Amino acid sequence: MRKTIPAVLIARCAEVASRRETHATLDSLFAYAGASGDPPAGSKHAKALEWLRAINKDETLEPIDVLGRLIEEYMEEPLDPEDTYHQDRIKDRNQITDALSRSELQYAKGGKIISALGAPSRTLEEYIREGDAAPIDLEFNRAQSNVDTDPREAVSAASNILESICKVYIEEEGLDRPGQKGSGIRSCNCRRSGSAKDFVWSHFSRGWNWIAPNPCQLCARGWQNCI
Repeated sequence: MRKTIPAVLIARCAEVASRRETHATLDSLFAYAGASGDPPAGSKHAKALEWLRAINKDETLEPIDVLGRLIEEYMEEPLDPEDTYHQDRIKDRNQITDALSRSELQYAKGGKIISALGAPSRTLEEYIREGDAAPIDLEFNRAQSNVDTDPREAVSAASNILESICKVYIEEEGLDRPGQKGSGIRSCNCRRSGSAKDFVWSHFSRGWNWIAPNPCQLCARGWQNCI
């Protein structure tokens, strides 16, 4: 589902970009991120604000994806907390992170912005179809990190991934959907071995054809290791 950039993020990112970039590098950055149209007139801050708002209005774009590419360098450049030269850059990163959090979003490596609630701004199924590893990996890590502190959240994240994997597999293979959600998983008596992450990565690199007859059981068996 198309998601626009929240106002708090527009304001914060425009402020950071206008402070960090020249007019020329600002134009280059927006072009790299996929923003359409000519650079707006005005100061660097006014230009960044107007361009971000225009991105939201352009129905041919995925605004959150464009924003992810815009802030990628700010969020991933190596920074040393002990280096005084990096202090302002660390502050910029923290401000963007705070604006993302206030919008119930978070940054994932590779220029991706996903929901802080666990469900990506685009669905997990879309990421699985496209072979986009970063948001899926973050969801795996969320499930595993919550096993001890919040088991219910871990189970929710795990089942979200499992359901998405199975849906994509069933659609791509043209199979009939199960009559009842979870019926195949509950009946699985496989030993605890393998991992759901390996299952997904293998799909990306080798396709579905190599998989044994019951992929749902393979996924479920893998998730026994973390839930």
